[in-house]
Amino acid sequence: MLAGSYRRSPVTNGWHEGRIVIEKAGLRWTNNANASWELTPDLGRLALRTGPGNPYYRNDPDGGAFEIVLRRGASGEYLPEVAGFKFLREFYEKR
Repeated sequence: MLAGSYRRSPVTNGWHEGRIVIEKAGLRWTNNANASWELTPDLGRLALRTGPGNPYYRNDPDGGAFEIVLRRGASGEYLPEVAGFKFLREFYEKR
């Protein structure tokens, strides 16, 4: 459910679009600026933790994780589908 392409709107540079792929060791984020880092699922907290390979990891208090956002149904209930994630206070929509 997490693998796929994501984008932040408006897209103003290559950092605002990318993809999450499944690798042998887990998940990896790669954006269109060719920056890439590992993601460690923390599904109990609906998060994908980043590590020191992420350039924002130490420089921003919100740089340590992608916060998973689930889709909502017509009456506001959460659905078992990923709508996107929040990173650095910005929403990246799953495409």
